[in-house]
Amino acid sequence: MAKILFTIFLGLLNLAIFVVVSVLIVQILWVIFGKDYVFWNDIIGSDYFNALTYLIYFTKYLPFPPTGYLPFWNEGMPQIGGYPFFSFYLVQPLTKYFDLMTSMNYYSFATLALFFIASLALFWQVSKNWIISVGLVAILMSTRATYYALTTGGFIASASSQWYLPLVLFFIFRFAEHSQTHYLILASILTGLSLVHQAPINLLLTFIPAIITLSLLPNFKFGKRLRNLIIFILISSLIGSIGLYVIFLQMFLGSGTGSCQSTQCWGEYPIHLIRWLNPLAPLVSTASLFVVVILVLFRRKISLSYLLAPLAILTYFVIYATAAYFKQINGLANVIFPTRVFWAANLVLLLIGTASFYLIGKYSKKVSYFLSLIFTLMILFVIVQKPIDIHKEFTATVPMEVEKYAIEKFKTHELSEVVPNWVLDFDKNWRIDISSSGLVQWFYMVSESPTVRGYSNHPLGIHRDWQYFLGTSTRNLSPDLDQELAKNRALFLIDAFGIGIFEGFESTYPEFIKNDSQIIARFDSNPYWAQISADFSSPIVSATNSAPVLFIGDDFGYQNFIRILAMVNLNSKFVVPIHGPKSLAKISAKELELFGAVVLYQYTGKLDKLDNYLKNGGKVFIDLGSNDNRGQKLPKFLPVEHLNLVESKGSSWGPTDSQILQKIDLDKFSQLSYKGDSWKLNQASKIKPGASPVLLFNGQPVIVSHQYQKGRVIFSGLNLPFHIVENNNLEEAKLLKNIILALVTQPTVATGNYQVQRPKPGLIAVSGKGFTGINFKENYHSGWKARTNGQNLKIYKAGLDFMYIPTGSASTIMLEFRGNFLTWGLYYLAIISLAASLIYLLFSKPINFILLLGLSKLRKFWQSSLHKKISKLLDEE
Repeated sequence: MAKILFTIFLGLLNLAIFVVVSVLIVQILWVIFGKDYVFWNDIIGSDYFNALTYLIYFTKYLPFPPTGYLPFWNEGMPQIGGYPFFSFYLVQPLTKYFDLMTSMNYYSFATLALFFIASLALFWQVSKNWIISVGLVAILMSTRATYYALTTGGFIASASSQWYLPLVLFFIFRFAEHSQTHYLILASILTGLSLVHQAPINLLLTFIPAIITLSLLPNFKFGKRLRNLIIFILISSLIGSIGLYVIFLQMFLGSGTGSCQSTQCWGEYPIHLIRWLNPLAPLVSTASLFVVVILVLFRRKISLSYLLAPLAILTYFVIYATAAYFKQINGLANVIFPTRVFWAANLVLLLIGTASFYLIGKYSKKVSYFLSLIFTLMILFVIVQKPIDIHKEFTATVPMEVEKYAIEKFKTHELSEVVPNWVLDFDKNWRIDISSSGLVQWFYMVSESPTVRGYSNHPLGIHRDWQYFLGTSTRNLSPDLDQELAKNRALFLIDAFGIGIFEGFESTYPEFIKNDSQIIARFDSNPYWAQISADFSSPIVSATNSAPVLFIGDDFGYQNFIRILAMVNLNSKFVVPIHGPKSLAKISAKELELFGAVVLYQYTGKLDKLDNYLKNGGKVFIDLGSNDNRGQKLPKFLPVEHLNLVESKGSSWGPTDSQILQKIDLDKFSQLSYKGDSWKLNQASKIKPGASPVLLFNGQPVIVSHQYQKGRVIFSGLNLPFHIVENNNLEEAKLLKNIILALVTQPTVATGNYQVQRPKPGLIAVSGKGFTGINFKENYHSGWKARTNGQNLKIYKAGLDFMYIPTGSASTIMLEFRGNFLTWGLYYLAIISLAASLIYLLFSKPINFILLLGLSKLRKFWQSSLHKKISKLLDEE
């Protein structure tokens, strides 16, 4: 009885010490950091506006489900399936009592305090020594790296998730001590939540260190260790599936982050180590580890297995920093600088010291407490002698001190000095093209106008590529570019992105755009802002009567098709390119009827499906390219009797009297060759009666036009799209433009005879008359649904992988983001997994009893059944 009472007393004493020290930590942190940070009159942290802008958006709309529709201001285009910033949901309760900035600052302070308190718990759990635990937490609190993510990086999604690592490790070490599964479950739950909170950072800095620790825990045999790992990985992955999905997008469907040009990505050693890390951490850890080694030499009964996990984690961090330094992980290091790992490395370095003091205590409690007292007094003396220097980095905005223009709390200047009022009040159905990273950081916060490009990487590569295409076509152009081609390309992309305004802080549009009074409807020169005339661009959501042209072929062929349309500015006011499937087999005959024209290039599937489509008046352009059609029966609607796959070289282009060749200069065509070698093409040795040659090469038809019943077929065996893009040939692009225009019916109704209402980002209403479709220039996602009069309309991928909805004669269409199986599935998977884990924690004993009882009954039933079967077999014999 006395032993039980003593155990209870000891537990209460440890709890009391923990509470008292935790309160002291909060008080000290408030004095050295909190009160200044919360009430600072300066905006601290390079990504401060980034975080504040997200918070404003989340507070206003609270996107749901978390993996659903998030039109991230800093990408310009809505980011679908993107970042579920858990922290922006967690801040919301504070916004009921404080303004958004103060709420964000209080939340950041609270999570930082939680990091120190969790570290205190971890240090005590490992060392069982409050004295050294306090000393090591003091080192954490006086180390610059601890504050890096908040006051330098300035992004709360990263800074507010630091506490997961020490708390997860606390429960894992607690599990190692008591072998109670609920501690392992708690560690798994927290790790899963960390992946939801901020997936890339916590995959590297929480999930992997936790796996390393579980793999190297002492006192577990291989079988149990493997079981523990499976349980941990399964639960944390299920709960964190939302975050893991984001990582999957970035790793396998993204365009990559590219190579970083900043030394931040590589690490500058030893400068960065000296600047960010406190020398007390390696000194204390090395000294305590040295004492352990001495004890091992004299008292070999001391096992070093307790040190394996923290040493392995530290080695992992060192490998990461080294790989970054030697530029082996440029893409990863571009997102997570080595300096962003320092706080975790520092924590683990101190954990080595903590584990060392535990081993010293195994030798002698007195020696352990004596040394810990000496070390802690030394630590506190050194810290008190030198004031804690928390590095602060100001936002790289245009203008500097932008809070004095844009935030009411600090306002001393009018925002109109930087951004004209007409820009701020501009129709939100148009994008604003901002090239200055210092401007785009805060612009959406004051305007809520979507920008085109921005500050963070987009998870889907193709959209990033299109943004890059826009940038290279409108900013800092080479003077050697063909002016007509450059202008066409710029105007096409301005329309494709729905750009209504552009700015010129750092770089501006080319003179042939700026100086054209037909293109520029309005501008201010200092600073430069310009409005694009609606005659040259169309908005993000627009009702249109332009002809939808269905492209059937692979992604590479479609991208080439878009680039050719850009070369001749065949924009959405004329045609809407629809990104159809690669195979003809994947589109129904009924769907084909929705499109007046079809382009086939780099496709698969049989052409016979087009026969009825053409008979009913469809128009088709087919480019067989260098496909080998020998031995294949050509469809009867193809205007050629026989095709010969040949290799040719040169510029023996021959004209015809076809209308398609009007105003085309064949002398400007590039020669047929590929990297100096000959070019493969399908030449028609004989064309069908009634067919008309459009273009000849070496006297043989390579492009042929044919009227087939009510429809029309234009055939090419030239691999024309690739030849145009490979040679960047404007004259050849004009030929393809003429081919497309020969197939489509030009718009007969002017755009603008419609209304667009968008009360929130995920809900759009379009009403009007006289249009046949809606062009929706935001990223395609199957979670968007379109309805009219209670009927669903199909949404197609179109343009720069945006969306197009054929509407027929409908006058009112509702667009709504409802999510899809994946967005809702991941959300429910995470919620159900979290709920199941919590239920197990609360009712583990009854659940285990029921499971054991059920398994026992199942075993008895199986044994009984098996016994009956064996007896029956014996009786039969």
